[in-house]
Amino acid sequence: MKKISIVIILTVAVVLSLSAPALAQDYYFWTGDISTDMTTPGNWDNTSGNPRTDLPHAPDDYIYVGIDYTWTGIVTHINQPILNVDWNTANPDGDDIRALYITGDGNSLTITGNGRVRTSRRQSAIRDGCLLHVDTKTATDGPAFIGRMEFFIGDNGLISYPGSVATLRIDGEGYVQMERDGLTTGICMGAASPGLIEIRDNGKLELLDGAGFRFSSYDPYYNKVVISDNGQLLLYPGAAPPDPKPDTDGWSDALLDEWIAYGLITTDDPGGHIEYSGTNPTTLSVSFATPAVDASVKAWMLY
Repeated sequence: MKKISIVIILTVAVVLSLSAPALAQDYYFWTGDISTDMTTPGNWDNTSGNPRTDLPHAPDDYIYVGIDYTWTGIVTHINQPILNVDWNTANPDGDDIRALYITGDGNSLTITGNGRVRTSRRQSAIRDGCLLHVDTKTATDGPAFIGRMEFFIGDNGLISYPGSVATLRIDGEGYVQMERDGLTTGICMGAASPGLIEIRDNGKLELLDGAGFRFSSYDPYYNKVVISDNGQLLLYPGAAPPDPKPDTDGWSDALLDEWIAYGLITTDDPGGHIEYSGTNPTTLSVSFATPAVDASVKAWMLY
């Protein structure tokens, strides 16, 4: 039996606040006033509403897309940010960013070409109607985006847009990797607004030891993972999260079977279905082979 560090909870208790945080940290607000280039300092404002002359970097810098420097105005940008170079190469400090927030219906961030960035802390978020799109990997076949748990997809930020779906889209051989941060685990999906992960066109999402999902419900309308066109979801075993407490057998094949049956992990490839194999990692992908039917099920069907 494969043991996989994944957890489902019925509610997501943590609601991320976008109120002004402590002054010890620095904050960068996307404007796109000059271009779509994420590495142009003048495309960012500081907390006084003035263009920046430097780029965000770890360990204490947050970046916001879709909210202005007053912390109250929601903005839909004309120029959406695009990263097509390695953030560490473009940034004179050679650092990544602390956390990423995308809010405001219709905003996005795209990582493409030679783009690569890593968040150094937990609690990044893709909010209602927003998109994080990754369609590339590094020259050494490494991840173009590395995130830390908790990573919110969906839920409501400052303003809720009913029916708007927050999306993490990985395609075009895009590669995203998620790490665990201390005792915190989970891609936290859904709740007040729907969350969607699309892994398409040879895209890959990799959840390292101790990282997993926190689905808000068993209703795929609010949270689901869609795999298609040779996409892959890779799950590594690891220490189970402390809350809720798992059983002594850890997370098993039965849980994955349940999630697949409910449509929380699914495909829209015609004639395809989700299968999984392996233990380190366990790989979920689309199969077009006829699924095996348990002998007891066969007997029931004959009856």
